[in-house]
Amino acid sequence: MAFGRRWLIVLAAAVLAFSACTPNQRIIESSRTPEPAPAKATPVNTVESELEAMQNADFTYILVFRRRDAAVMDAADKSFINANLPPDINRKSLSEGGRAVVIGSNFPLLPGSIEKLTDRFVMEDHSKPEAGPLEEDRSGNRNAASNANKARNVIVNRAENPKAK
Repeated sequence: MAFGRRWLIVLAAAVLAFSACTPNQRIIESSRTPEPAPAKATPVNTVESELEAMQNADFTYILVFRRRDAAVMDAADKSFINANLPPDINRKSLSEGGRAVVIGSNFPLLPGSIEKLTDRFVMEDHSKPEAGPLEEDRSGNRNAASNANKARNVIVNRAENPKAK
């Protein structure tokens, strides 16, 4: 009888021990890796939305450059644009899937920049009507000639741009 009673106590202790050692459900659920959210297609940044953002930022000069063949800008194109822009350009963004570069600035470009850029790209000028010339000699030489208003391949003129206010 004593032997049966011990057995019963051991059996009861084992049942209690094993039933108390169940895993914590919260810990089990936290170890599951969450399912990744479905990838959403990133909207293409359009030139129009960039122009609106640049106008809302109140930039004086807003220019858009595109390749002549309407292809995506490659690394050489981007390097060329960067090399021919002054460092004080306020904002520069790639839009339309890399087919256009939109530039916003409160400062005119340096002399010769527009000619170099329009030799390679088509330029749209969306600057404010009161912006003045696109290029300015900032070296202090007042006699330096600027061909900014004679830039080739400018397809949008400030006077023709109804959004430039």
